[in-house]
Amino acid sequence: MSDTSIKPSRNWMKIILVLSLGLNLAVAGAVGGALLSGKGAKGDKFGSGKGRNVRMAPGFTPYIRALDPAVRREMGQILRQTSKAREGRNLMRAELSATLPLIEAEVFDRAQMEQVLEQQTQAFQRHGIERALQGRTVLLDVLEQMSLAERRAYSEKLRQAISQTSKRP
Repeated sequence: MSDTSIKPSRNWMKIILVLSLGLNLAVAGAVGGALLSGKGAKGDKFGSGKGRNVRMAPGFTPYIRALDPAVRREMGQILRQTSKAREGRNLMRAELSATLPLIEAEVFDRAQMEQVLEQQTQAFQRHGIERALQGRTVLLDVLEQMSLAERRAYSEKLRQAISQTSKRP
């Protein structure tokens, strides 16, 4: 007698990992959205002051913290005006919603789900890269407008911000 029953695949871990990646990218989008909203813990901007709330990619956080609050507000306004954040949120919502019929289907089509998840991952990555490039461009514009004395003062604040970041667990 041969056993014709199909054994469940252990590839469900791959699905969980891909969904986890999608969730992480959604969280990254939410973090970027919080950045663009200009509100942090206890109403602070860009995670400055007590009760810091990191709302940017960790690599950018020290650069932003070292800026004067007025400059941070100006950067936030520029990013809100030029950002495709709403478009990105709508894209993520649509991409995530596209998986619902696949998940709810009577017969689960793994290959189709994997294809949709791959497309989502690529779309989320593109969106994250676009947002990082926008932030980088605005930061470079701000630095370019600074005088030598302002850049040196900024450099000292950046040195302090880097020191604070390295002390965190």
